[in-house]
Order: sequence, then structure tokens, then C-alpha cells
Amino acid sequence: EKALLVNKFELSIRTEATHGLILWSGKGVERSDYIALAIVDGRVQMTYDLGSKPVVLRSSVRVNTNRWIRIKAS
Repeated sequence: EKALLVNKFELSIRTEATHGLILWSGKGVERSDYIALAIVDGRVQMTYDLGSKPVVLRSSVRVNTNRWIRIKAS
């Protein structure tokens, strides 16, 4: 039951890309739950929809600097 209350992930990336998909988890079927992590305009963007409506979170820091960065989400 505790796993249903908290979800966390952490990863490190290094890129020069301004756009690209990092992670996708979902069925790929219209109107199904999903979570996506991408680089959009040089910033990390996390998008998810767990049934009610899509949520979009975007970092304020540019990540396309070719330096290692750590991404944490919970």
C-alpha cells in the first residue's frame, strides 16, 4: 500500500539536444495513463496524465549544456 502513495525516480543525463524524448511509460492508446520525460527547448519537461487531465512540469534551467545533470522527481 505504501508504494501507491509515493513514486520517485532519479536519473542523470548529459546532452546537447534541444528536443528529444528521454522516457515514456504508457500503453500508447488514446485516453490511457502515461508519464513522459522529454527535453523541450533545451529544458526538461515532465508530462503525465493519470486519468483526470494532462499535467506539464518544466524546469527553469537549461539542460542542453553537455554537462551531467541529475533529474529527480517524486
